[in-house]
This record gives sequence, C-alpha cells and structure tokens, in this order.
Amino acid sequence: IAARRDAVRLISFSAALLVVLLAIAAYITRRIARPLNALSSTAHAIQIGNVSVRASVTGPSEIADLAAAFNAMVDARQQAEQLRESQADALRGAKLALDERIKELACLYDIFRLTEDDALSMRDLLQQAVERLPSAMCFPEAAAIHVDFEGQSIGSEQARDHSTSLVVEFGGSDGKRHRLTVAYLAPLPDGTTATFLPEERTLLEAI
Repeated sequence: IAARRDAVRLISFSAALLVVLLAIAAYITRRIARPLNALSSTAHAIQIGNVSVRASVTGPSEIADLAAAFNAMVDARQQAEQLRESQADALRGAKLALDERIKELACLYDIFRLTEDDALSMRDLLQQAVERLPSAMCFPEAAAIHVDFEGQSIGSEQARDHSTSLVVEFGGSDGKRHRLTVAYLAPLPDGTTATFLPEERTLLEAI
C-alpha cells in the first residue's frame, strides 16, 4: 500500500511538473512568436508597397535587435530609393536643358546662314526667320512670331497683340527701333513655371 501511495505521488508530481513545463514552454513560444509574426506582417506590408510601416522593437533582446536591424535596413533602402529618384530627376532636367540649348544653337546657325545669302531681301530674310524661330522655343507647337520692321508687319498678328509675350527690340540701318515678338497662342502644359526661359530671350537678342 505504501509503495502504491508513493507511485501515485510520483505520478501526480510528474504530471504537475509536466503541466508547469508545458505552460512555461507555451509562454516562451508566445513571447517569441508574437514579435516574429509582427515582424513578418511588417515585411509583407512593405513588400506590397506600404513603405511607411516599421517593425515594433519588442520581445526578447534577440528579437528586438532583429526588428531594429530590419527597420534600419528599410530606412536605408528608402533613402537610397529617394536619392536614386532625385538623381534621375536631375538627369532628366539636365537632358531637357541640353536639348533646348541644341535647338537654340541650331536655330541661330540657320538664321546666320540666311544673313549670308545676298540674294535675300530683308523682308524675305525676316519672313524665313519668323518661320524658323518657333522650333527653337520650349513649346514650338504653341509658339508664334511677329516682327515689326520699317512699318512692315511680318508673321502672326495674334502674337503681336498677345497679352503675354516676349519682346525684343533691335535697330535697323535707318537707326529706328524695330520689334520682334514671341507669344504662345495655345495653353501651356500643366506645371509650367515660366512662360519664357532666360535662354530664349538671349537667343532673340543674339538674332
């Protein structure tokens, strides 16, 4: 009877100890699994495009360190992406500016060649310059040119009378002042910050 009682006690103690160990194991598992699940959810959110989320730095020190390292990696990646986009924007801007300067130089060269043609009258030269100039502007499809020269009206009278225009005066052989006017007759694209570029005024003054 005593042996049976001892066996029952041993079994009861073992069962109680097993229950305690299982409870401890479940607690440890939850303490580790919860922050790992949260970290996994954060990683998935970032993967689908929500780059503003960050992992919660909680749980055991090893898990917290992992979450902190993950956040640092995401921050570094986001900064690198922003830098890449900024550099790409700067490159696009530089290419656009270069394209504009090439257009302006080509126009200046073509008009210079016209001035070397002694067979052209001044009116014909100005007429061809009026026809050539729009392609050198930032928005050539919308550009129109007008020249007032020695009482002659050459080109678009709409450009001459437009409320927003770029006007450059120049002198003729008679000492009188004449006028070259550029205007955009169609609406400009959204986001256009300036109607005319400083380089466009420089081009007209050079001509």
